Amino acid sequence: MFSFLRLPFLFCLLMFTQSTQAEPDFKIPPIQESMKKMYQIQQKDFTFEGKHYRLFIAVPPKTSKKLTALYTLDGNAQFPIAVNAVNPNKPLPLIVGIGYVSDKAYVIEFISILHLGKPFSLVGKWLIFTSK
Repeated sequence: MFSFLRLPFLFCLLMFTQSTQAEPDFKIPPIQESMKKMYQIQQKDFTFEGKHYRLFIAVPPKTSKKLTALYTLDGNAQFPIAVNAVNPNKPLPLIVGIGYVSDKAYVIEFISILHLGKPFSLVGKWLIFTSK
């Protein structure tokens, strides 16, 4: 009896998942004013291997303690989220977001190129990219 009911259940589940596929939100979330007061926020555009990138950098006030660092990819979207998620009662980390020169949170053209490419060759490029 259960095998007879399994097929309609799977069909309904498949139909539900097809209709609820989410699309990325292309709006960049704002950085909270309280966090802007705690960090010096910078952004720098540069070119690496013919592609244009934007670094988002949140530098905490000077301290004699060692800084921890948090790096995010998809920096256009993830950098503000990371900055807003910091607990101001704990030591502030240096936050660096690596994104694209765009006013959108995600740049789909670049994301699809990465998924179609050779993922293991990207590791070597990442090491070169972060050492510059």
